[in-house]
Amino acid sequence: MTAKWEIYLNKIGRGEGSAKYFIESIGKFVNQLIAEVPKQLESLTIEAEQFKPAVVKDIVTCPTCKVGKIALRKRFYGCSNYKNGCKQTFPEMLLGKKLTEKNIKDLCSSGKTTDIKGFKAKSGKQFSAALRLVDGNIEFDFNNK
Repeated sequence: MTAKWEIYLNKIGRGEGSAKYFIESIGKFVNQLIAEVPKQLESLTIEAEQFKPAVVKDIVTCPTCKVGKIALRKRFYGCSNYKNGCKQTFPEMLLGKKLTEKNIKDLCSSGKTTDIKGFKAKSGKQFSAALRLVDGNIEFDFNNK
């Protein structure tokens, strides 16, 4: 629907459409929704199962605290022992490249990864590099042979 609105707004911008017609059609649409949605909600069944939190999959033991487990959270990998002060995290995306569970496991267990292709520099140029874990931080290793 918003795509259709954008198209019509462009027509208005070019002088080919009427703002009054546009507002009236949105008003009709909103009134139709107000009339139909309550009926649709009455027949809607919501199961509690839909709202269970996602199961967090432990990947590897945390290299920093050695107690917690590293797992993918919403948009980052983090230690399960954060409530006790462990601040170890890893980004899910690094310079345009999604870090995989295997990348994180390799970093945490051996301190490095194999070469990873597809990182993007600020200039837009792509490059490959291995990652190293140094004092809990990720560093690029361009000499990984």
